[in-house]
Amino acid sequence: MAVISGSQRALVGIGSALEVGLLVFISSLLVYFELWRVSRSVWKALAWTSVAIVFFWHWTPADPGQLPWLLSMVAFALALVAAGRYAETRYLKVGFFAVSVTISSTFLLLFAIEEFNTPAPVVVLTGAPEVASLVHKPDIVFLVLDAYAREDVLSSAFGFDNSGFLDELESQGFEVYDSANANYGGTHLSLPSVLNMSYVAQGDDVITNSDLDALAETISGNNSVVRSLKAEGYSYTHSDTDHWLNSCGNEVDHCLPGPFLDVTADALLGGTPVGPLLYPTSGDPTTALNIMRIDDLMSWPEIRASFGPLPNFAFVHLILPHPPLFLTSDCSLDVDPDMAVRTLTDDLVDEAQLTERRSAFVEQTKCANATVLRFLEDLDRETAIVITADHGPDSYGSMSGHLDQWSSEQIWERMATFSAIRLPSECSTPVDEDLQLVNTFRIVLSCLSGEDVPLLDSQFFGATYGGPIFQLKNPDSDVD
Repeated sequence: MAVISGSQRALVGIGSALEVGLLVFISSLLVYFELWRVSRSVWKALAWTSVAIVFFWHWTPADPGQLPWLLSMVAFALALVAAGRYAETRYLKVGFFAVSVTISSTFLLLFAIEEFNTPAPVVVLTGAPEVASLVHKPDIVFLVLDAYAREDVLSSAFGFDNSGFLDELESQGFEVYDSANANYGGTHLSLPSVLNMSYVAQGDDVITNSDLDALAETISGNNSVVRSLKAEGYSYTHSDTDHWLNSCGNEVDHCLPGPFLDVTADALLGGTPVGPLLYPTSGDPTTALNIMRIDDLMSWPEIRASFGPLPNFAFVHLILPHPPLFLTSDCSLDVDPDMAVRTLTDDLVDEAQLTERRSAFVEQTKCANATVLRFLEDLDRETAIVITADHGPDSYGSMSGHLDQWSSEQIWERMATFSAIRLPSECSTPVDEDLQLVNTFRIVLSCLSGEDVPLLDSQFFGATYGGPIFQLKNPDSDVD
């Protein structure tokens, strides 16, 4: 992999949506001028172009597996010709104009209402500790395994014994925290709290679009950990993901690129005639990203050498074992349409489907394990390394809405996270098993500075991308 130097918005990256919209607009404009050149009629060219756009966005075969893509494109072309002939009538010309003006005006009005009625931001990106000058300056790797469950969750909810992997980590000098917990139940708040070493939102806060922008900037490099380390002479490496919340920001010195198109572009274009061309191997941007990142970790010594002689802090976000569930235990592809999900459960999943998804989740957990152990084989023993989840899985219930109604099992599964730290030999890793993710880099910087950085008290919050945040009880309080 080359290294580049130098409300529901969580699902829709505005920048990515605008890029796709601009691409479609330019393509449509070219089509329009060509049709105008051939027909010498503004109305005909406009009508045919409009019909082409409508069919493009609404062309979704019921079962792509039963309709070869080439045949689908032929049918699309024939349907376009037939509809285009009808679109030449005067009635449809007038109708098209009226509908276009109505839709455009409605969208402009909605954007204006959202812009002028956005609540005040609530995210607080301050409160990070003052850190003394570092006496040790090893390379630092922060490896996030998305939605990786704690050992007791894997055993109880998924029927999987993960002790072999954890024992191997301990034999290699890691402290594995058996009672580690995330402080927020969502990536968009969990990672900023870890990287800023502070709580970023409280109970009853409502996250706004401005907050999401600030959180994205924090995850992407503008945070206390990166600033503290860069002040001590570190370079910073960041890995792009397939999501607008986590990309290479202005603080990044070395960027590991992500997929060409992210989840927003995939969602917008996936059901169109070009959908099968986006990710022909995996059919999914997240899986494509994971394959890229696994390759990066397998060749880390060569990648690290390209960063130069400065000590380096690298943040690598692997979207494993988080769904979609297309990777087997040895990280090979097994593209099952039934596993093309973003959550393990929802209101429509029956027990048999949930069992299959849990089994596939275990397979991706094994893939993550194999990737980590292979990565460690070539990693300098004196490198400080943090391997942690950002939150746990969601097989006990959907994480969207009704946060105040989460069951004890939902809270426990979502907040109980895998976490392991290995520090250089000059300092010992604290053996406090009740690790809170917000304190992760307070522990690391205590080691590297030789001075204690105070730890924060435990607080836990359920967090969606829009509605209010609910303060939760201790995730382990009702779990035997």
